[in-house]
Amino acid sequence: MRTISVLFFTIAGIVANAQTKLADSIRIQIFNARTPQQKLSAILDYCDQYQSLNIDTAYNYALLALGLAEKTKDKRNTARAELAFANAYYLWGWVDSANAVCDSALKKYNAADATIRDIYFKLLRQKAICYGGVQRIPEALDILYRLLTEAQQFKDSVTIAYTCNTIGSVNINISKPRDAIRWITRALNYDTKDARFNSTRAAILANAAYAYMNTGNNDSATWYINAAIPLARVSENLNTLATALRIRSNLYTAARQYDIAETDLREMIAIRNKLSSSSNIADEIIQVANFYASTGRVEKAIEVCRRHIKEGNIYNTRDTVAFTNHLSVKLGYYEALAGYYRQAGMDKQYATTLEDIIAAKDSLNTYSSAMALAEVQTKYETEQKEKTILQQEYDLTKKNVIIYGSLVLSMLAGFIFYLLFREYRRKQRIKMALAMEREHMVKQVAVKEAEENERKRIAADLHDNLGVQANAILHNTALLKEETGVNELLIGDLHDTAKQMLLNLRETLWAMKTADIAAPELWIRIINFSKQMARHYTSIHFTTQGTPPPALILSSAKALHTVMIIQEAVQNAVKHSNANNVIISSIVTPTEWCVSIADNGSGFNQNAAMEKPDGHGLKNMQERAVAAGIILTIQTHTDTGTIIELAIDNS
Repeated sequence: MRTISVLFFTIAGIVANAQTKLADSIRIQIFNARTPQQKLSAILDYCDQYQSLNIDTAYNYALLALGLAEKTKDKRNTARAELAFANAYYLWGWVDSANAVCDSALKKYNAADATIRDIYFKLLRQKAICYGGVQRIPEALDILYRLLTEAQQFKDSVTIAYTCNTIGSVNINISKPRDAIRWITRALNYDTKDARFNSTRAAILANAAYAYMNTGNNDSATWYINAAIPLARVSENLNTLATALRIRSNLYTAARQYDIAETDLREMIAIRNKLSSSSNIADEIIQVANFYASTGRVEKAIEVCRRHIKEGNIYNTRDTVAFTNHLSVKLGYYEALAGYYRQAGMDKQYATTLEDIIAAKDSLNTYSSAMALAEVQTKYETEQKEKTILQQEYDLTKKNVIIYGSLVLSMLAGFIFYLLFREYRRKQRIKMALAMEREHMVKQVAVKEAEENERKRIAADLHDNLGVQANAILHNTALLKEETGVNELLIGDLHDTAKQMLLNLRETLWAMKTADIAAPELWIRIINFSKQMARHYTSIHFTTQGTPPPALILSSAKALHTVMIIQEAVQNAVKHSNANNVIISSIVTPTEWCVSIADNGSGFNQNAAMEKPDGHGLKNMQERAVAAGIILTIQTHTDTGTIIELAIDNS
């Protein structure tokens, strides 16, 4: 059972604990406060750590904060107190009460008010968590898509990150782990690299591990979870740490490393005991049962599940076992029990439990049918497309087509391709002649030498012919700029065209130096290009982040295609997106080298861009990607800009 409440807690991102240095320091501030305003401020900061406070403590301090805030009549303090109260209700499992507090508060606030915008976003998220916790998935997604749209409108990177991560969690919960991975990867693209983001980053990495584990890719899951746990410890994020330890224990159990799995399991239980008398998180209880079953104690696993399938009054806080009234939680226990009964050879109980599973799933389908989920997703995608179309129509009214410049660029590009094709044909003829004259080993050496000579000769031809012509165009346009009465727009475009041709020529010559190019050398080329763009476009902040795979070797053609796609993407962002921030990122996984180019500009309509008669940029990028065997994906939104990703095989 993938309990949505666990996943929503995992992505919360701001966690502390009553026994941590952070929580203790805030509590000292409460006791040392000299004025009611100082005391209220400290109490609200303490309530922000609700996910690591004992549930009784969280409720009592939230109640105190609400009373003090009402006396101050301060709008932000009141909003923070209402959020604290909703959070405390949710910790107790009083979802309806938490939802009611959120609804009451959301009627008073909106994202347009910058003074309480962050609190408004958190209230929206908590409302989505309430729906998700009882498996009302369409309602939860509807709120999350709304939250994402508003966060994009105000360029709130942190809110966008944890909202994308939360949507990823929902997709895991509805058995769509591959869709979840795409949302979680998008969340990582909004990493602020600030130390204060460590807690959120740890939660996102843990969620990525959970998603990969659900696809059966345990190697990637292990990599992500081992990156998440140290971050969770540094940021004192105990809730995320407990969840991450559960995931890693599951991975160790699957690998039959039971001693290490038990160590993680014991630490997870110890953390949960700090937060409440006993864990009521189904995933964690089931993980304990799974450990018993995996180590030959299936009877104890059955007893654990039976003990936690208990109905009754959730307000009876004297009971040490949490009540499991909702079918979404029961379903997880039923599915686990069925496996244990089958393992123990208890056929009658196994059959009865299967009937319980079918009945529970039939009931839950009322809330989260595929049709309802599709409607929510379609609504979000339609809104995004409408915004993109409106922006594109606005941009088209301002665009001036430079016919002569485009013609010159096409002719120069055609000439370059003609030379390359001619030399390619000559190289093929050389190979055929050598194959007829020499034996196999001698032929391989000769072909390699011929290819090297051809590369050098092509490079010389390009340098001596096109290089001289492009420099002449560049010089003449510079002179024409000084003349009066000329078409400055046309001359400027021709000048830029010549510069671009020289840049392409340099990259071609670089790639033709050798047959193979190491990924670190290619990455240095990209970094230098970014620095060069930063010198020319001082109003735009260019960032390169990450490291390349050290052992990856690319052919010269593939390296050239990679560099040209990245340069085209950056130049499109500079020329057309009105962005003030361009980030080139390198992310290495066990199977892929992913290079992404992200800007915070206005986005564009991909279909319209592909259909333009004078628009060759996207077509060239896609053609290069196909030729080089690179997976190219483009995500563009009017409010958040464009992310172009290149996935290069690293296996």
